[in-house]
Amino acid sequence: MAVIWKSEKRYEESGIPMGEPCFFCGEEADAPMVFWTGVKGTNLVLHPACAVDLTLRLYRDVHEVQQTLEVHIEMVTES
Repeated sequence: MAVIWKSEKRYEESGIPMGEPCFFCGEEADAPMVFWTGVKGTNLVLHPACAVDLTLRLYRDVHEVQQTLEVHIEMVTES
């Protein structure tokens, strides 16, 4: 996971084609952007504001699962 800034070398090295669509809104994304690479090498590109919106919606969905199933979902951390 990274935040990509246009002035950084890793923006050029990221391999993200210019105009890659934002995962959340579908609009063209350019630096600054939130950039994640998935397990199979797929890229997740988000505008910063879209990353916030997606995060809030994911938290809301997890909360609904916890309330419905009456369970607490533990955070998975890397070792």
